[in-house]
Amino acid sequence: GKKGNSGEITDDDRQRAKAAVSFGLMFGRAAMALAKDLGISLEEAEEMRRKYFERVAVFRRWCQNVVQFARQSGCGTTMLGRRGRVPEIGAADNGRRSEAERVAVNTPIQGTAADMTLMALNRFNAQLKERRMRSLPVVTVHDSIVVDCPPDEVELAGGMLLSIMHDTSMYP
Repeated sequence: GKKGNSGEITDDDRQRAKAAVSFGLMFGRAAMALAKDLGISLEEAEEMRRKYFERVAVFRRWCQNVVQFARQSGCGTTMLGRRGRVPEIGAADNGRRSEAERVAVNTPIQGTAADMTLMALNRFNAQLKERRMRSLPVVTVHDSIVVDCPPDEVELAGGMLLSIMHDTSMYP
């Protein structure tokens, strides 16, 4: 149904579930975990996973290449060249090997986002010092930078940070 009474699944619920499944599969979620989370059989989860990867064949080939590279080199690599070791990539134990494969695939995705965020943070800090601003970056959360700003600097600091993070020329 569209928007139903309590207990009824809405279109919004379906969209969120699809996004969660897609996101989970993209980052290497195993069929067993998918089955448990969705309350379906392992066979249904494996079929769902197979169909997903049929639809995103290019991504699947990329994942396979990343895992192959990790098997050869023992590490995952971000797009900017930072490496993260994945020593369990050749483990005989399925669970340990699967987790290492998930880490290997996750490294170029989330690791690259972290690299880019750090580059933006460094540039932002330099500009804050250059302009003698009182704003202060507090923490990074995934690909976001949280900044403590005095009220009179909010607009300027926000504009600077947005401009920096959108400037693709700073990324090699």
